[in-house]
Amino acid sequence: MKELFDSITNIVTSAIGHDWTSMGAAIVATVQHGVELVTKIFGIG
Repeated sequence: MKELFDSITNIVTSAIGHDWTSMGAAIVATVQHGVELVTKIFGIG
């Protein structure tokens, strides 16, 4: 859960700084953490 929050924070920080490369990487990380969280919740992974 903390990783997901950190990833979202990175997206916001990158957007404010107009750092689009970091923002793209942060979005990918957020999606990955979100998928991991969902699989843990539903016991898939």
